[in-house]
Amino acid sequence: QTMSAITTAGGNKIHIEDKAGSERILLHSPNQNSFIRIGASNDPSVSSEYEGLNFFPELTKGIKEITGDSFNVMVGMKNEFLLGPITSIVAGLRVWFTAGALVDCCLGAKLEFQLPEAFTIKNGHVDVASYNWKSYAWWLRMYNVQKQFWGQTDRIVAQKNQAITDRMQHELEADHAVLENLRTEGQRVDTAEQNVQTNVETMTAIGNDLHTIANKMNDVSAKIGMAGVHMGQSGVHLHDSAEALSNAGVHIGNAGVHVEEASATILQI
Repeated sequence: QTMSAITTAGGNKIHIEDKAGSERILLHSPNQNSFIRIGASNDPSVSSEYEGLNFFPELTKGIKEITGDSFNVMVGMKNEFLLGPITSIVAGLRVWFTAGALVDCCLGAKLEFQLPEAFTIKNGHVDVASYNWKSYAWWLRMYNVQKQFWGQTDRIVAQKNQAITDRMQHELEADHAVLENLRTEGQRVDTAEQNVQTNVETMTAIGNDLHTIANKMNDVSAKIGMAGVHMGQSGVHLHDSAEALSNAGVHIGNAGVHVEEASATILQI
């Protein structure tokens, strides 16, 4: 005899198996669809409601617990030391509450997958990692304490951006005024250059006129010189004419004398 069994009138069972290789202890409540098995696998069947929900290969050793209702454990202290993998699936809500310190140490790879969303509320947070990589399809963090501060920060940033924009606008206006002044000075320089060009052209025209006048004055001087020569020659001719007239007067005077002499002779006769 390697097995001891206790079965109550309601169908609850306690089985203890001592057979080598099949050692186990089984506590089974068929009406509640719950059991706890410690040791080798020889699990009782449960309601068809749970058929097909086993996602992992059947284990032949260890401890297995199945219940269709809640599972509550209260202990003063809990220590776990696992040398192999651990898998936990929660289809509903999972709540972890730690009143003291919580230390999570991972010496290998760590993968966290959250769907559809995760909420984290912390008073303080410190991350120390040699390498950190996170990928989120959608990331939302809510900090009730910092929400108002973030709003003020956004307003400060907006005001700072507005101040920068205003300053840039003033600088643009100042640059525009400088450009307008430069454009005005350029127009003034162009006008002065045009005036200088006009004055140069005027002075060139005056120089040409003076050259023409000088040529004309040279012509007039030459003509005046020629007129002076002609006048000198005319003076010589006038002097000759005066001498001829004087000679004529002498001859006329002589003729008068001869007439007087002739008249006296006639009177004597």
